[in-house]
Amino acid sequence: MSARGAMKMRATVERSAAQPANPWGQPGVPIYTERGEIPCYVWSETRREIRTDGTEAVIEDLRAIVPANLSSTVSPLERDRLTIRDRRGNPIFDGPIAVKAVAPKAAASGNGKILELILERHTP
Repeated sequence: MSARGAMKMRATVERSAAQPANPWGQPGVPIYTERGEIPCYVWSETRREIRTDGTEAVIEDLRAIVPANLSSTVSPLERDRLTIRDRRGNPIFDGPIAVKAVAPKAAASGNGKILELILERHTP
């Protein structure tokens, strides 16, 4: 099976629009707008619970592959976030999921190049 054939999920990409600083000099509240939907395959590398002072948070390290020709769609510098769904629109990994890094990879079969996205999701 080719790498593209394994991409049975869809990621909705949302990008933070730059907002001006408020009167006290603090950055404005980001407003996210949809940039589109891209094919992908997402899996979980690690999942750990952190407990401090009686609070719990689950931090999940997710990985995803996307076609390389869509590299301009996803960028960690733009504070992109994703919501992962199957082809029918059912949520698999509910967002927001932050894009931490983008790494180019060569597909094991087929002729295309893919990108591996390193994602992070915090669940309170």
